[in-house]
Amino acid sequence: MARSRTKRKELFFTVLLGLLLTGAALFLGELVFRTALWWRSGRFPTQTTEDYTPWGWRARPNFHFEGEVADACGRGYPLELHTDARGFRLWGDVQSCREKWWFLGDSFTHAIEVSDAEIFPRLVGDCLGVEVFAYGTRGHGTLQEWMVLRHYLDSIRPDAVVLQLHFNDFFNNDWELERNSYFNNNRRRRPYLDENGAVVFRDPAVLQLHPLDRWFRSLDFLLGKVEFYLGGRRHTRHTAAEDAIQRLGQDYPPFRRSIATTQHLLQRIRDELPPSTRLFLFIADAEPPYSTAFRRICTESGLPCIFGIPPALKAAEQAGQCTLASDHGHWNALGHRIAARVLCDSLHALLPSKP
Repeated sequence: MARSRTKRKELFFTVLLGLLLTGAALFLGELVFRTALWWRSGRFPTQTTEDYTPWGWRARPNFHFEGEVADACGRGYPLELHTDARGFRLWGDVQSCREKWWFLGDSFTHAIEVSDAEIFPRLVGDCLGVEVFAYGTRGHGTLQEWMVLRHYLDSIRPDAVVLQLHFNDFFNNDWELERNSYFNNNRRRRPYLDENGAVVFRDPAVLQLHPLDRWFRSLDFLLGKVEFYLGGRRHTRHTAAEDAIQRLGQDYPPFRRSIATTQHLLQRIRDELPPSTRLFLFIADAEPPYSTAFRRICTESGLPCIFGIPPALKAAEQAGQCTLASDHGHWNALGHRIAARVLCDSLHALLPSKP
């Protein structure tokens, strides 16, 4: 009897010690991770979004960064960016007698790599002589952009909306595609449309330890690294979603479904706008089969789409110009100037001629 009680005590203290050591390891790991994040945040704008239940997440309001960063070619440049209390990069005068144009999109419109004066919406606004509003959020999909549009539409009452698209929208608009993606899984709970067109929230992360991975950011970071490694192994075996799309194109059922969903969401955005408000779409980056899918969507929906930015940027890179930021994906200031020039010329051509 005494021996049995002793064994139970030993088991109890062993479990307790294990829990204490695990807790201490989590706490120490979290402390190191947050210290490293704080250090990096002083050198590059990292914490630019925040969780927001209605949309999944949003651009962080009242964000400010000022410092020296480098582009993809290693050249340093000063970076100063702000968001207002709504998370907008630009919020024009809603009472202006000029036309009000709203630029809406994902990370390319969020544009955390470029200073306020150099982002493409401001440059296009100067070119067209219009009042500019600009809102983008890193990782947002088309459904989230529709939610943002509904939220601020009555406040802005725009004369035109310029919606920025990217090939990763196809992944962001379909849970199965995003979950099986190697390059385009944001690992954040977001809204999707179900088969009946209803909004449902799901997490595309494959490895989850809810709620611990939301309390301990270091744990979520570690799970993300493991998931990225496993995704890399799938990519090596050509079984990731990107590989299936490249191999099968629109014959891959999840991709075909996402194309239909994306087209439906773009129509939702068009239907949300008053008939007098013009809607323009432009593609920030897409190669076949994604660009082919976008062209099909634009043709079938009758929405005006601008495809000239990727070839213009590619031509500049081939001419020896550096158009990318340090992540080799988003644009630096020159990339924004090239994109703005293409947009301004294309929009001028799409607008009715003034007498």
